[in-house]
Amino acid sequence: MIPSTPCVLFVAALCAAAPDEVKLKSGREFKNLKLEKETASEYRFVDLEGKQVVVPKLNVAEYVPKPTVREEIATKRETLAGKDAGAWIKLAAWAKENGALEKDLKPLYEEALQLDGENAEARAALGWVKKDGKWMNAADEAKESAKEREELAKLVGGKQVKGKWLSPAEASRLEAKLVEHDGFWVTPDQKKKIVEGKLEYAEGEWLTAEEKEKFDQGQRRAGKAWKPADEMDPEHDKWSNPWSLKGRWVEVQTNAKHARGRWALKLAENVANAMVGWSGVEPDVYGKHGLLVLKYGRSMQDYKNFGAQAGSDWASNRSSNDGVFFSPNLERGRGGAVTYDLDKEEYGFAEWWTRRAAAETFIARFVDPSKLDPEVFDAFCAYFAGFKGAKYLPTWWHYYNGL
Repeated sequence: MIPSTPCVLFVAALCAAAPDEVKLKSGREFKNLKLEKETASEYRFVDLEGKQVVVPKLNVAEYVPKPTVREEIATKRETLAGKDAGAWIKLAAWAKENGALEKDLKPLYEEALQLDGENAEARAALGWVKKDGKWMNAADEAKESAKEREELAKLVGGKQVKGKWLSPAEASRLEAKLVEHDGFWVTPDQKKKIVEGKLEYAEGEWLTAEEKEKFDQGQRRAGKAWKPADEMDPEHDKWSNPWSLKGRWVEVQTNAKHARGRWALKLAENVANAMVGWSGVEPDVYGKHGLLVLKYGRSMQDYKNFGAQAGSDWASNRSSNDGVFFSPNLERGRGGAVTYDLDKEEYGFAEWWTRRAAAETFIARFVDPSKLDPEVFDAFCAYFAGFKGAKYLPTWWHYYNGL
């Protein structure tokens, strides 16, 4: 056995792309060792990091002196005079495959940059990134990104916590001590239960495998029991007890049939996802206001009733001139967008309005819509209403233009 002393290092087996230097009877292989001293009973090597490796001869199956990868790099460099950047990149790739350290690779990538200052592979290997058409090192990129985050956080009403600027959503998550799980943010205790129970999120609940099977069969929870959703529709056809369907960003409240509410939720979530992807900012659905609210009425009369109750000239005026409006006074000041069903299977004004409603309530989480230019506000919401998943479909504009 190799004696256990502080100077003895066990080197992990490396890729066999180059000849082995030392092979032990146990099958362990070493390379890139430089012999410092040989005694009657052991070899004393130094590895590429300058650390000593002692190997008793009794354990050695084969030892063939070979140059280290560092020595081979030095030899190969001499053959690259007059070659292009690609040749230096290839040498660096070979060296890395054969165990070279970062400090051995860095000069090779630097040589490549001397020949081709825009070589992306060399830049990346040296820790440079290209941002807005300009190369910068990792430290400068981190500073610029931090500055951008600060500006964005200020723009959306964020705040500084322990020297770091956070968006409202980040600040709320931090304050509530939430942790991420599968795209959702929950308390540590909730996450533990979710993981241990292998629970899956659906319409606002974390369900067991058995419950999820019932859910997929079209059943919904009714107290302690489960019933087909379509049989429960009459129980939720009044605003005193509407369906409440929750996604990651949006809560759809509806007195329409459950199937229509679920359809509306999918549309709204698609728009919210598109807006998060475009802006890089999440709406704060973790604080006191919770999820973005969308009231999806069963009929035009529901829509008119909410318009009459809006309580602000701005919201009331919009409700009488369109099929969707945002009211800041809904849900006790939580705010919410309102639209209604036209009983269409897939396409139509109901879909267009629902998508716009999601965009309006998203924007309202950051700024008072009544203070925005109405035409710009409508155009912006109409743009995001044109998304289906990650795909933009500008044909939706014809609904907005009434064509």
